[in-house]
Amino acid sequence: MHQKDSFMGKEIIVFTAHPDDESYAMAGTIFKNHLAGGRNVLICASLGEKGTSHMKKVMSSRQVGLLRKKELKLAAGFLHVSKLFTLNLPDGQVRLHKEKLFQKGLAIVKKLKGDFIFSFGPDGISGHQDHIAVGSVAKKIAKQLKIPFVSFSLPQKMTGSASKWLRSRRKSKHYANRIVFKKPNVCIEINGAIKKKALSFHQSQMDGKNAFTGFPGYAVKELLKAEYFIV
Repeated sequence: MHQKDSFMGKEIIVFTAHPDDESYAMAGTIFKNHLAGGRNVLICASLGEKGTSHMKKVMSSRQVGLLRKKELKLAAGFLHVSKLFTLNLPDGQVRLHKEKLFQKGLAIVKKLKGDFIFSFGPDGISGHQDHIAVGSVAKKIAKQLKIPFVSFSLPQKMTGSASKWLRSRRKSKHYANRIVFKKPNVCIEINGAIKKKALSFHQSQMDGKNAFTGFPGYAVKELLKAEYFIV
């Protein structure tokens, strides 16, 4: 495990599935890259319009999508994301629209010519099918354009037990039945306050002010200390 300073000060293109993915997966790294003089681009496949489990009032899918887009813009602004693209693919069904995601994403990345593409690995971090689909498409784009691909990872201390407690939290049909986690080989130390602040903009996805409902205490501590990746 080692610090990967070669990421900093570069143009990083981040592919995510839903608003708030960017903050959970790599808010600290995005902010740190900005401080190092780098440029961050975020491509979000859907607006997360099915994310209603924490909503305090009944809203239509369209209303939820618009709210989450607003939250995403606020978080992206705080993290100094230079360009934000929302592709408006259907939440929960991204895997059925992988070709559209590929074509849209490829067109964007061709114009940007980033130094690295970051996205989900085969585990999707949480096993969400949208995450897995976005990661596979992002990796395909990276391969075609010969851009190094980096996948998000849970901390090594969590990979052994994460399958069990994630499964207890995730009973939706949108999650894979089996999650196999690979150990990360890159660690980037972060400012936990930055991650918490970025997550705070996604109020529609929180119970009160808690962005880590259902996460074991040790997991929260790890997630606020550093961010982990697989190269």
